[in-house]
This record gives sequence, C-alpha cells and structure tokens, in this order.
Amino acid sequence: MQSIGSKVIVRRLLFFLTLIFLLGLPASIRLVEIQKIQTGNYLIVEKGQGINSIIDSLKNQNNNKFLTILKLKYFFNSTNIIPGRYEIKPSMTYVELMEDIFEGNLQQFRFTIIEGTVAKDALKKLRQIIENNNLNFQISSKTLEIFSKESLILPDTYFFTNRQQLERLMINQKIRLDNILTRLWKNKPKDNPLKSINEALVLASIVEREAAVEWERAKISSVFLSRIRDGWRLDADPTLIYGYYGDFSKRITKENLKAVKGDNNPFNTYKIKGLPPRPICYPSLSSIESVIMSSPGEYFFFVAKGDGTHIFSKTLDEHNKAVNNR
Repeated sequence: MQSIGSKVIVRRLLFFLTLIFLLGLPASIRLVEIQKIQTGNYLIVEKGQGINSIIDSLKNQNNNKFLTILKLKYFFNSTNIIPGRYEIKPSMTYVELMEDIFEGNLQQFRFTIIEGTVAKDALKKLRQIIENNNLNFQISSKTLEIFSKESLILPDTYFFTNRQQLERLMINQKIRLDNILTRLWKNKPKDNPLKSINEALVLASIVEREAAVEWERAKISSVFLSRIRDGWRLDADPTLIYGYYGDFSKRITKENLKAVKGDNNPFNTYKIKGLPPRPICYPSLSSIESVIMSSPGEYFFFVAKGDGTHIFSKTLDEHNKAVNNR
C-alpha cells in the first residue's frame, strides 16, 4: 500500500509532466508547421480518407515521424475533405498543403486549344498532358465526342482537375458556344446568304486560316459571302490543304499544286461550289462573329501581300494585276 507521501510525489510528477507537455506543445506544433515538404510533387487523397490518415500518408511519404503532432493541431477540424490530387509546390510547408486540402484546392492542369488548329491535334495534346502528369484515366466518350469536331467548343485555355471535371467542363463549354451562336444568329444581317449555324462555323474556320490580322476578318468574310451569294466556288487554299493532308502540318508546293487542286475530296473548294461539309479548324469567336455579322461586299478576290495583309480586288483583271505586282 502506497504511503501518502508517495501519492503526493506521483501527483506532483504527473502535474509537472502535463505542464511541460502543454507548454511545449505549441512550440512543437510550430516547429512542424514551418517544416517544408521534402518528397513528392503531389499527394493523392482517397475518397473517405480522414485527416489522421492523410497525415499518416504524408508522414510515410516523407519519413517524418514528427508529423504525428499535426493530428493534435487538427483534432477538432471537421472539414468535409474533397478527394483528389493536391499539388506539392516548391518550398511548400505541410500546413500550407493541409490548408489546400481543407479548402479543396485540387491540382489543376492547363490545356490550351489554339485558334486555327485541328481537333485531332488538340486531342493529342490533351492526351499528352494526361500521360505526362500520370493522371491515370481514360478520356470519357462524351469528351471524345466533343473533340471529334472543330466546331463544338471555342479555342481557349481550360483548366481541369480530373476525368469527371474535364467532361463537365467540355459539356459546359459546348453549351456556352451554343448560346453564343444562337444569340449571334438572331442578329444576322438579312442579306447574309448563310443558311445555318453549321455553315457559319464552316466559313468561320476558313476565315480563321485566311486572316492573319484582326481587322481583315470581316473583309475576308465579306468576300466569301459574295461568292456564296453569287454561286461561285470559294477557291480557298486552306480547304485544299485540309482536304489533301487532313491538317495544316504541310504546305502546297509548286510540284504538288496540280495534284492537290485536282484531288476529288469534299473540301476541295477549287472543284466544289459552296462550303465544305464541316469546319477545317477551330475558329475563334472573332472569326465566327465576322462571318455571321457581315454582309456580301464589293470585293470578290484577295491575295496575300506577304506581310500578313491582303490586296482586295473587285474584278478578276484587278486581281490578276495584284498577283503579278505584289
């Protein structure tokens, strides 16, 4: 049986140990708070994973047993954690990463569709981003469907976090473009000969490849609209290239010009009248607006000057002179 003196000593010892612990805890937590993460570029948080489990993952990934003390720091935190991939940025501390996790700041991946490019190249670039970042998911069928044509979303810079969010993003961007097209089409000039929004997108893609400077888009649109109105062939070189090669990675040369112009494909506007069956590239919003909001004009021809701009002509004689004198 313990003496009264022994009990007093034990109580005092426990008191002092508790006091030391309580006084030292904030300092210990602070030391861990300022520590920078040493290993890894990202942390995967699984669905249903709790704070203690996340801290254990960090502890094991970095071989840092002192991280256990963070469990005390976040003991009363009841944040609903969003599963996914969180980026570990250079010189990031453990606390900064935990704050990102609590706020649901999932790592975002940047994807850019450039005006004038083709859908297969955009899809290839997207797949490279997924592969290079070890995202380990297959692109959904709905996303693939949107990337099957150059006319379902606008060229732009997009950010996504995972497979599901990428699909939602693409669907929302398709709806966005549909709304823009509907609004523009309602205000189309009466003398604009285009018969459908699809025709507008096709012509906009041609204008995108023809126009190198912003202020010429409407003028080039007007030329093509005049030709469509009067039943002429468009004679657009970009459609030749796309129809013959399937993209714009190659150019027409003097050696293959005859073969290209004589090729029987539905994009050869030197042989067919009217527009090709679908867009040849991603048209910018500026090109779409120019095509829908323009009217046929006085010019029927244009030729490149070599500086990005063009010489516009009303007659074939004027055009031939411009070609010879440029």
